Amino acid sequence: MSLYGKILAILNLLMLVALVALGVMDYGKRLELSSGLFTGDLLLKGLPVDANEIDGTGLPIAPRITPKILQNVVGGGNAKTQQAEALDVARKFREAVAALPDANAKREMLTGYARQVIDQPNEGVDFARLVRSQTPQEAAYFALGFIGRPVFGYHRLPTGYIRRDRLQGILGEGVTTGALAGSNTYIPSAQFLADEKLLEALKQRQTAAEVANWAMLARLDLLFDSAGLVLGDPLSASQGGERKAVEPAEDGSELALDLPQRKDAIARFLWVMRPQGQGADEAKATLERIGAVMGPTQLHETLEEEARIDRVFQQEVELRLLKASERFAAKYQERLDELGQFAAELARLKNEVRMVKELIEKQPTLIEERKQNLAQLKQRLEFTRGESRARFQDMQQNALNLYDQRRALMGLMEQVGQVEKDLRTLESKAGN
Repeated sequence: MSLYGKILAILNLLMLVALVALGVMDYGKRLELSSGLFTGDLLLKGLPVDANEIDGTGLPIAPRITPKILQNVVGGGNAKTQQAEALDVARKFREAVAALPDANAKREMLTGYARQVIDQPNEGVDFARLVRSQTPQEAAYFALGFIGRPVFGYHRLPTGYIRRDRLQGILGEGVTTGALAGSNTYIPSAQFLADEKLLEALKQRQTAAEVANWAMLARLDLLFDSAGLVLGDPLSASQGGERKAVEPAEDGSELALDLPQRKDAIARFLWVMRPQGQGADEAKATLERIGAVMGPTQLHETLEEEARIDRVFQQEVELRLLKASERFAAKYQERLDELGQFAAELARLKNEVRMVKELIEKQPTLIEERKQNLAQLKQRLEFTRGESRARFQDMQQNALNLYDQRRALMGLMEQVGQVEKDLRTLESKAGN
Protein backbone atom coordinates (compact mmCIF):
# COMPACT_ATOMS: atom_id res chain seq x y z
CA MET A 1 0.00 0.00 0.00
CA SER A 2 1.26 3.39 -0.91
CA LEU A 3 1.93 6.10 1.61
CA TYR A 4 -1.15 7.98 0.50
CA GLY A 5 -3.32 4.90 1.06
CA LYS A 6 -1.86 4.39 4.54
CA ILE A 7 -2.63 8.01 5.47
CA LEU A 8 -6.24 7.63 4.26
CA ALA A 9 -6.65 4.39 6.26
CA ILE A 10 -5.38 6.08 9.43
CA LEU A 11 -7.70 9.04 8.90
CA ASN A 12 -10.67 6.71 8.37
CA LEU A 13 -9.79 4.86 11.57
CA LEU A 14 -9.58 8.14 13.54
CA MET A 15 -12.90 9.28 12.11
CA LEU A 16 -14.48 5.96 13.12
CA VAL A 17 -13.16 6.32 16.67
CA ALA A 18 -14.46 9.91 16.80
CA LEU A 19 -17.88 8.81 15.56
CA VAL A 20 -18.05 6.01 18.16
CA ALA A 21 -17.03 8.41 20.94
CA LEU A 22 -19.59 11.00 19.77
CA GLY A 23 -22.27 8.31 19.67
CA VAL A 24 -21.43 7.16 23.19
CA MET A 25 -21.51 10.75 24.47
CA ASP A 26 -24.82 11.39 22.72
CA TYR A 27 -26.31 8.18 24.12
CA GLY A 28 -25.14 9.08 27.63
CA LYS A 29 -26.64 12.55 27.30
CA ARG A 30 -29.89 11.09 26.00
CA LEU A 31 -29.99 8.69 28.95
CA GLU A 32 -29.35 11.58 31.34
CA LEU A 33 -32.11 13.70 29.78
CA SER A 34 -34.48 10.75 29.68
CA SER A 35 -33.77 9.98 33.33
CA GLY A 36 -34.38 13.62 34.26
CA LEU A 37 -37.70 13.67 32.41
CA PHE A 38 -38.67 10.35 34.00
CA THR A 39 -37.78 11.63 37.48
CA GLY A 40 -39.69 14.85 36.88
CA ASP A 41 -42.73 12.87 35.77
CA LEU A 42 -42.55 10.80 38.97
CA LEU A 43 -42.26 13.96 41.07
CA LEU A 44 -45.43 15.30 39.49
CA LYS A 45 -47.52 12.12 39.33
CA GLY A 46 -46.05 10.06 42.16
CA LEU A 47 -45.00 6.43 42.04
CA PRO A 48 -46.91 3.98 39.84
CA VAL A 49 -49.83 2.20 41.49
CA ASP A 50 -48.31 -1.25 40.89
CA ALA A 51 -45.68 -2.98 38.80
CA ASN A 52 -48.04 -3.27 35.83
CA GLU A 53 -48.79 0.44 35.36
CA ILE A 54 -47.40 1.82 32.09
CA ASP A 55 -46.60 5.33 30.92
CA GLY A 56 -47.63 7.14 27.74
CA THR A 57 -45.11 5.18 25.69
CA GLY A 58 -46.56 1.85 26.79
CA LEU A 59 -43.55 0.88 28.91
CA PRO A 60 -43.87 -0.33 32.53
CA ILE A 61 -42.87 2.37 34.99
CA ALA A 62 -41.72 0.46 38.06
CA PRO A 63 -38.82 -1.53 36.47
CA ARG A 64 -37.17 1.73 35.37
CA ILE A 65 -37.09 3.20 38.88
CA THR A 66 -33.50 2.88 40.10
CA PRO A 67 -32.39 3.29 43.75
CA LYS A 68 -30.97 6.72 42.80
CA ILE A 69 -34.28 7.84 41.28
CA LEU A 70 -36.14 6.46 44.30
CA GLN A 71 -33.86 8.45 46.59
CA ASN A 72 -34.48 11.63 44.61
CA VAL A 73 -38.25 11.16 44.46
CA VAL A 74 -39.32 9.78 47.86
CA GLY A 75 -36.14 9.96 49.91
CA GLY A 76 -35.17 6.31 49.76
CA GLY A 77 -36.68 3.00 50.75
CA ASN A 78 -37.48 -0.09 48.71
CA ALA A 79 -41.06 0.67 47.64
CA LYS A 80 -41.15 1.40 43.92
CA THR A 81 -44.96 1.47 43.74
CA GLN A 82 -47.79 2.93 45.75
CA GLN A 83 -49.00 -0.61 46.40
CA ALA A 84 -45.62 -1.55 47.91
CA GLU A 85 -45.61 1.60 50.05
CA ALA A 86 -49.12 0.83 51.28
CA LEU A 87 -48.09 -2.75 52.03
CA ASP A 88 -45.18 -1.51 54.14
CA VAL A 89 -47.44 0.94 56.01
CA ALA A 90 -49.94 -1.87 56.68
CA ARG A 91 -47.16 -4.11 58.01
CA LYS A 92 -45.94 -1.45 60.42
CA PHE A 93 -49.52 -0.83 61.55
CA ARG A 94 -50.13 -4.51 62.32
CA GLU A 95 -46.84 -4.79 64.18
CA ALA A 96 -47.59 -1.65 66.26
CA VAL A 97 -51.06 -2.88 67.23
CA ALA A 98 -49.89 -6.39 68.03
CA ALA A 99 -47.12 -5.04 70.29
CA LEU A 100 -49.57 -3.27 72.61
CA PRO A 101 -50.11 -4.99 75.98
CA ASP A 102 -53.92 -5.20 76.26
CA ALA A 103 -57.27 -4.48 74.62
CA ASN A 104 -57.56 -1.04 76.17
CA ALA A 105 -54.22 0.09 74.72
CA LYS A 106 -55.18 -1.35 71.34
CA ARG A 107 -58.52 0.48 71.50
CA GLU A 108 -56.75 3.77 72.16
CA MET A 109 -54.51 3.29 69.13
CA LEU A 110 -57.24 2.04 66.79
CA THR A 111 -59.44 4.99 67.77
CA GLY A 112 -57.02 7.42 66.13
CA TYR A 113 -57.25 5.55 62.81
CA ALA A 114 -60.94 4.64 62.84
CA ARG A 115 -61.91 8.23 63.59
CA GLN A 116 -60.47 9.27 60.21
CA VAL A 117 -62.74 6.98 58.17
CA ILE A 118 -65.84 8.67 59.58
CA ASP A 119 -67.40 11.04 57.07
CA GLN A 120 -70.90 11.49 58.50
CA PRO A 121 -71.92 13.20 61.76
CA ASN A 122 -74.21 10.35 62.83
CA GLU A 123 -71.28 7.96 62.58
CA GLY A 124 -69.30 10.27 64.84
CA VAL A 125 -72.02 10.12 67.50
CA ASP A 126 -72.10 6.31 67.58
CA PHE A 127 -68.32 6.12 67.43
CA ALA A 128 -67.85 8.49 70.36
CA ARG A 129 -70.31 6.46 72.44
CA LEU A 130 -68.65 3.23 71.36
CA VAL A 131 -65.18 4.17 72.58
CA ARG A 132 -66.63 5.51 75.86
CA SER A 133 -68.69 2.39 76.59
CA GLN A 134 -67.96 0.65 79.88
CA THR A 135 -69.65 -2.72 79.33
CA PRO A 136 -69.82 -5.14 76.37
CA GLN A 137 -73.64 -4.94 76.45
CA GLU A 138 -73.53 -1.18 76.00
CA ALA A 139 -70.77 -1.28 73.39
CA ALA A 140 -72.55 -3.93 71.30
CA TYR A 141 -75.36 -1.59 70.21
CA PHE A 142 -73.04 1.28 69.33
CA ALA A 143 -70.69 -1.10 67.48
CA LEU A 144 -73.50 -2.24 65.17
CA GLY A 145 -74.62 1.36 64.66
CA PHE A 146 -71.07 2.40 63.85
CA ILE A 147 -70.57 -0.40 61.30
CA GLY A 148 -74.04 -0.11 59.82
CA ARG A 149 -73.59 3.49 58.71
CA PRO A 150 -72.75 4.23 55.07
CA VAL A 151 -69.08 3.66 54.30
CA PHE A 152 -66.60 6.13 52.80
CA GLY A 153 -68.02 8.93 50.72
CA TYR A 154 -66.24 7.99 47.50
CA HIS A 155 -67.90 4.52 47.52
CA ARG A 156 -71.28 6.20 47.03
CA LEU A 157 -73.12 3.28 48.64
CA PRO A 158 -76.46 3.57 50.47
CA THR A 159 -75.61 1.27 53.33
CA GLY A 160 -72.81 -0.11 55.49
CA TYR A 161 -71.04 -3.42 54.88
CA ILE A 162 -68.97 -5.91 56.82
CA ARG A 163 -66.65 -8.63 55.54
CA ARG A 164 -67.95 -12.17 55.89
CA ASP A 165 -64.76 -13.42 57.56
CA ARG A 166 -64.87 -10.54 60.11
CA LEU A 167 -68.46 -11.47 61.01
CA GLN A 168 -67.60 -15.18 61.20
CA GLY A 169 -64.70 -14.35 63.49
CA ILE A 170 -66.94 -12.76 66.15
CA LEU A 171 -69.58 -15.50 65.87
CA GLY A 172 -67.05 -18.32 66.03
CA GLU A 173 -65.90 -20.92 63.54
CA GLY A 174 -68.66 -23.21 62.33
CA VAL A 175 -71.48 -21.01 63.66
CA THR A 176 -74.18 -20.40 61.05
CA THR A 177 -76.71 -17.61 61.08
CA GLY A 178 -79.00 -15.74 58.74
CA ALA A 179 -76.51 -12.96 58.16
CA LEU A 180 -74.02 -15.46 56.74
CA ALA A 181 -76.45 -16.81 54.16
CA GLY A 182 -75.07 -16.56 50.65
CA SER A 183 -71.49 -16.48 49.44
CA ASN A 184 -70.68 -12.82 48.79
CA THR A 185 -67.60 -11.35 50.45
CA TYR A 186 -69.53 -8.47 52.03
CA ILE A 187 -72.75 -8.53 54.05
CA PRO A 188 -75.03 -5.46 53.91
CA SER A 189 -76.11 -3.83 57.15
CA ALA A 190 -79.74 -4.75 56.45
CA GLN A 191 -78.75 -8.38 57.02
CA PHE A 192 -76.34 -8.25 59.95
CA LEU A 193 -78.26 -5.60 61.93
CA ALA A 194 -81.29 -7.89 61.96
CA ASP A 195 -79.29 -10.88 63.20
CA GLU A 196 -79.77 -11.46 66.94
CA LYS A 197 -76.85 -13.91 67.11
CA LEU A 198 -74.40 -11.18 66.21
CA LEU A 199 -75.72 -8.88 68.95
CA GLU A 200 -75.56 -11.69 71.51
CA ALA A 201 -72.04 -12.65 70.41
CA LEU A 202 -70.88 -9.07 70.95
CA LYS A 203 -72.55 -8.88 74.37
CA GLN A 204 -70.69 -12.02 75.45
CA ARG A 205 -67.26 -10.43 74.94
CA GLN A 206 -65.28 -9.96 78.15
CA THR A 207 -64.73 -6.20 77.86
CA ALA A 208 -66.14 -3.22 76.00
CA ALA A 209 -62.69 -2.65 74.51
CA GLU A 210 -62.86 -6.00 72.66
CA VAL A 211 -66.17 -5.01 71.09
CA ALA A 212 -64.86 -1.59 70.10
CA ASN A 213 -61.68 -3.06 68.59
CA TRP A 214 -63.68 -5.53 66.52
CA ALA A 215 -65.97 -2.80 65.22
CA MET A 216 -63.09 -0.48 64.30
CA LEU A 217 -61.28 -3.28 62.46
CA ALA A 218 -64.49 -4.07 60.60
CA ARG A 219 -64.57 -0.49 59.32
CA LEU A 220 -60.86 -0.50 58.49
CA ASP A 221 -61.36 -3.72 56.47
CA LEU A 222 -63.00 -1.73 53.69
CA LEU A 223 -60.16 0.80 53.66
CA PHE A 224 -57.60 -2.01 53.30
CA ASP A 225 -59.68 -3.84 50.66
CA SER A 226 -59.98 -0.72 48.49
CA ALA A 227 -56.18 -0.29 48.68
CA GLY A 228 -55.64 -3.90 47.59
CA LEU A 229 -54.46 -5.08 51.02
CA VAL A 230 -55.50 -7.71 53.54
CA LEU A 231 -55.98 -6.34 57.05
CA GLY A 232 -56.33 -9.70 58.77
CA ASP A 233 -56.30 -9.61 62.55
CA PRO A 234 -53.58 -7.23 63.80
CA LEU A 235 -54.73 -7.86 67.38
CA SER A 236 -53.08 -11.27 67.14
CA ALA A 237 -50.25 -10.25 64.78
CA SER A 238 -51.68 -12.28 61.89
CA GLN A 239 -49.98 -11.83 58.55
CA GLY A 240 -51.51 -9.49 56.04
CA GLY A 241 -50.79 -9.35 52.36
CA GLU A 242 -51.95 -8.10 48.98
CA ARG A 243 -55.21 -8.77 47.23
CA LYS A 244 -57.29 -7.41 44.37
CA ALA A 245 -58.43 -3.85 45.05
CA VAL A 246 -62.20 -4.01 45.52
CA GLU A 247 -65.11 -2.32 47.23
CA PRO A 248 -68.53 -3.75 48.10
CA ALA A 249 -71.11 -3.78 45.34
CA GLU A 250 -74.71 -3.10 46.29
CA ASP A 251 -75.47 -6.81 46.69
CA GLY A 252 -72.30 -7.44 48.72
CA SER A 253 -70.19 -8.89 45.94
CA GLU A 254 -66.72 -7.58 45.11
CA LEU A 255 -66.53 -4.63 42.73
CA ALA A 256 -63.04 -4.25 41.23
CA LEU A 257 -61.59 -0.74 41.17
CA ASP A 258 -60.07 0.73 38.04
CA LEU A 259 -56.73 2.54 38.02
CA PRO A 260 -58.02 6.06 38.95
CA GLN A 261 -60.16 4.58 41.74
CA ARG A 262 -57.17 2.60 43.03
CA LYS A 263 -55.09 5.78 43.07
CA ASP A 264 -57.79 7.49 45.13
CA ALA A 265 -58.12 4.50 47.44
CA ILE A 266 -54.39 4.12 48.08
CA ALA A 267 -54.02 7.87 48.59
CA ARG A 268 -56.76 7.79 51.22
CA PHE A 269 -55.21 4.69 52.79
CA LEU A 270 -51.79 6.31 53.10
CA TRP A 271 -53.35 9.45 54.56
CA VAL A 272 -55.56 7.64 57.09
CA MET A 273 -52.89 5.14 58.12
CA ARG A 274 -50.09 7.66 58.60
CA PRO A 275 -48.38 7.20 62.01
CA GLN A 276 -50.16 8.78 64.96
CA GLY A 277 -48.67 10.89 67.74
CA GLN A 278 -45.63 12.13 65.81
CA GLY A 279 -43.73 15.28 66.62
CA ALA A 280 -43.76 18.28 64.28
CA ASP A 281 -40.59 17.28 62.41
CA GLU A 282 -41.63 13.63 62.03
CA ALA A 283 -45.13 14.59 60.90
CA LYS A 284 -43.65 16.95 58.30
CA ALA A 285 -41.34 14.22 56.98
CA THR A 286 -44.27 11.76 56.82
CA LEU A 287 -46.43 14.25 54.92
CA GLU A 288 -43.61 14.95 52.47
CA ARG A 289 -43.14 11.23 51.81
CA ILE A 290 -46.89 10.67 51.33
CA GLY A 291 -46.97 13.59 48.90
CA ALA A 292 -43.99 12.19 47.00
CA VAL A 293 -45.48 8.68 46.80
CA MET A 294 -48.95 9.72 45.62
CA GLY A 295 -47.93 12.92 43.84
CA PRO A 296 -48.79 16.51 44.78
CA THR A 297 -51.98 16.55 42.69
CA GLN A 298 -53.35 13.43 44.34
CA LEU A 299 -52.30 14.68 47.78
CA HIS A 300 -54.12 17.96 47.11
CA GLU A 301 -57.28 16.09 46.11
CA THR A 302 -57.06 13.91 49.23
CA LEU A 303 -56.63 16.92 51.50
CA GLU A 304 -59.50 18.67 49.74
CA GLU A 305 -61.71 15.66 50.44
CA GLU A 306 -60.67 15.70 54.09
CA ALA A 307 -61.44 19.42 54.24
CA ARG A 308 -64.84 18.81 52.65
CA ILE A 309 -65.66 16.18 55.28
CA ASP A 310 -64.53 18.56 58.02
CA ARG A 311 -66.79 21.28 56.61
CA VAL A 312 -69.73 18.87 56.55
CA PHE A 313 -69.07 18.01 60.18
CA GLN A 314 -68.76 21.66 61.14
CA GLN A 315 -71.99 22.59 59.35
CA GLU A 316 -73.81 19.68 60.97
CA VAL A 317 -72.51 20.61 64.41
CA GLU A 318 -73.51 24.24 63.92
CA LEU A 319 -76.96 23.19 62.70
CA ARG A 320 -77.46 20.88 65.66
CA LEU A 321 -76.35 23.54 68.07
CA LEU A 322 -78.73 26.03 66.47
CA LYS A 323 -81.66 23.62 66.64
CA ALA A 324 -80.83 22.66 70.22
CA SER A 325 -80.64 26.34 71.11
CA GLU A 326 -84.03 27.00 69.50
CA ARG A 327 -85.64 24.05 71.31
CA PHE A 328 -84.12 25.15 74.57
CA ALA A 329 -85.31 28.73 74.08
CA ALA A 330 -88.84 27.61 73.20
CA LYS A 331 -89.03 25.36 76.25
CA TYR A 332 -87.41 27.61 78.79
CA GLN A 333 -88.19 31.12 77.53
CA GLU A 334 -89.66 32.21 80.88
CA ARG A 335 -86.65 30.89 82.69
CA LEU A 336 -84.43 32.62 80.17
CA ASP A 337 -86.19 35.93 80.89
CA GLU A 338 -85.61 35.38 84.61
CA LEU A 339 -82.02 34.53 83.91
CA GLY A 340 -81.76 37.74 81.90
CA GLN A 341 -83.03 39.72 84.89
CA PHE A 342 -80.65 37.88 87.16
CA ALA A 343 -77.86 38.62 84.71
CA ALA A 344 -78.73 42.33 84.78
CA GLU A 345 -78.82 42.31 88.58
CA LEU A 346 -75.57 40.40 88.65
CA ALA A 347 -74.02 42.99 86.34
CA ARG A 348 -75.21 45.77 88.66
CA LEU A 349 -73.81 44.01 91.72
CA LYS A 350 -70.56 43.37 89.91
CA ASN A 351 -70.38 47.08 89.10
CA GLU A 352 -70.96 47.96 92.76
CA VAL A 353 -68.36 45.44 93.84
CA ARG A 354 -65.97 46.96 91.34
CA MET A 355 -66.59 50.41 92.74
CA VAL A 356 -66.10 49.14 96.32
CA LYS A 357 -62.89 47.42 95.26
CA GLU A 358 -61.70 50.65 93.70
CA LEU A 359 -62.50 52.49 96.94
CA ILE A 360 -60.71 49.81 98.95
CA GLU A 361 -57.74 50.06 96.65
CA LYS A 362 -57.78 53.84 97.09
CA GLN A 363 -58.09 53.65 100.93
CA PRO A 364 -54.34 53.60 101.62
CA THR A 365 -53.93 56.78 99.56
CA LEU A 366 -56.91 58.43 101.24
CA ILE A 367 -55.67 57.41 104.68
CA GLU A 368 -52.24 58.85 103.93
CA GLU A 369 -53.81 62.07 102.72
CA ARG A 370 -55.93 62.26 105.86
CA LYS A 371 -52.86 61.67 108.03
CA GLN A 372 -51.09 64.51 106.30
CA ASN A 373 -54.14 66.74 106.70
CA LEU A 374 -54.39 65.79 110.39
CA ALA A 375 -50.72 66.59 110.92
CA GLN A 376 -51.24 69.94 109.24
CA LEU A 377 -54.31 70.56 111.43
CA LYS A 378 -52.32 69.64 114.55
CA GLN A 379 -49.62 72.10 113.56
CA ARG A 380 -52.20 74.80 112.97
CA LEU A 381 -53.89 73.90 116.26
CA GLU A 382 -50.63 74.19 118.18
CA PHE A 383 -49.93 77.49 116.49
CA THR A 384 -53.46 78.69 117.25
CA ARG A 385 -53.14 77.52 120.83
CA GLY A 386 -49.94 79.53 121.23
CA GLU A 387 -51.58 82.63 119.79
CA SER A 388 -54.70 82.11 121.93
CA ARG A 389 -52.63 81.66 125.08
CA ALA A 390 -50.72 84.87 124.38
CA ARG A 391 -53.92 86.77 123.64
CA PHE A 392 -55.55 85.36 126.77
CA GLN A 393 -52.61 86.52 128.86
CA ASP A 394 -52.87 89.94 127.22
CA MET A 395 -56.58 90.01 127.97
CA GLN A 396 -55.94 89.00 131.60
CA GLN A 397 -53.38 91.81 131.93
CA ASN A 398 -55.75 94.24 130.29
CA ALA A 399 -58.51 93.10 132.65
CA LEU A 400 -56.22 93.69 135.65
CA ASN A 401 -55.25 97.05 134.30
CA LEU A 402 -58.89 97.87 133.74
CA TYR A 403 -59.70 96.75 137.27
CA ASP A 404 -56.97 98.96 138.67
CA GLN A 405 -58.21 101.85 136.58
CA ARG A 406 -61.78 101.23 137.79
CA ARG A 407 -60.59 101.22 141.39
CA ALA A 408 -58.67 104.41 140.77
CA LEU A 409 -61.70 105.89 139.10
CA MET A 410 -63.96 104.83 141.98
CA GLY A 411 -61.51 106.44 144.45
CA LEU A 412 -61.55 109.55 142.34
CA MET A 413 -65.34 109.48 142.23
CA GLU A 414 -65.45 109.13 146.05
CA GLN A 415 -63.17 112.11 146.30
CA VAL A 416 -65.39 114.04 143.91
CA GLY A 417 -68.43 113.07 145.99
CA GLN A 418 -66.73 114.22 149.17
CA VAL A 419 -65.80 117.48 147.52
CA GLU A 420 -69.37 117.95 146.39
CA LYS A 421 -70.57 117.16 149.90
CA ASP A 422 -68.15 119.66 151.38
CA LEU A 423 -69.30 122.26 148.88
CA ARG A 424 -72.91 121.69 149.79
CA THR A 425 -71.99 122.03 153.48
CA LEU A 426 -70.19 125.26 152.82
CA GLU A 427 -73.09 126.50 150.77
CA SER A 428 -75.55 125.75 153.59
CA LYS A 429 -73.32 127.51 156.12
CA ALA A 430 -72.99 130.46 153.85
CA GLY A 431 -76.74 130.71 153.55
CA ASN A 432 -77.25 130.74 157.29
